Amino acid sequence: EQSIRREFMHSDFSEPGQRFVFLAGMLTDESIIQLDRRLDALATTFNDLLREDGTARIEQRHGYSMLLAVRNWQFSLFENMKRNPASDAG
Repeated sequence: EQSIRREFMHSDFSEPGQRFVFLAGMLTDESIIQLDRRLDALATTFNDLLREDGTARIEQRHGYSMLLAVRNWQFSLFENMKRNPASDAG
């Protein structure tokens, strides 16, 4: 798994057909549930397309991989910038 991760991410994702999107923000629990459903739907769409394209000639198909990842995480640089609620009150 570590080798796959390193190899997959060893790209600047600038070629046609490649895409990398990084978004960060604060979401509610309800939004996380909605996002999870939408990620499931996207994964289903990818698998549906794989099945549909499975009948095309091999010369017409290209190997693609899709990585979907989401987690509760904050870039370490921002950790040092967090406000301390106790000190803001004074």
